Amino acid sequence: MKIKKIKRVLAFFLAVVFAFSTCMTASPYTVQATEEPKLSVNVTLGDGVSTEDLIFDGLNLEFTDRNDQEIGSISIAKEDLGTTKTTEILYSKISDISNIIITDTKQLYTVTTSEADFDDETHTMALEI
Repeated sequence: MKIKKIKRVLAFFLAVVFAFSTCMTASPYTVQATEEPKLSVNVTLGDGVSTEDLIFDGLNLEFTDRNDQEIGSISIAKEDLGTTKTTEILYSKISDISNIIITDTKQLYTVTTSEADFDDETHTMALEI
C-alpha cells in the first residue's frame, strides 16, 4: 500500500514538473508579418503646365496586365498632382503592369502608356503628363 502511494505521489510530481516545463517552453510566439510594400505613384505635370491650366478635377489611373486585366487603380485629385500617393498594388507586382490607362475625372480624354519610371528604393512610380 505504501509503495502504491509513493508511486501516485511520484506520478503527480512528474505531471506537475511536466506541466511547468511545457508552460515555460511553450511561451506564446509572436509571428511578425512583414508587410509587403505597396506601389506609390507620383504624377507630375510637364514643364510650363500648372494646375490652374487644367480643366479637370483629377486623374484616374488604371494599371492593366498584358491581357488587359486590371491589376489596380488609383484616383488623384488635381491638387494632389506632384505628391506621392500609395496604391493597393503590391510593389512586387509591378512587373505585371503592361499598360497605364490615364483618364481625367470628366472623361474628356483617355491616354494609354507603358512608359513610367520606377524607383525600387522608394517603391514609387513617377509619371509625367
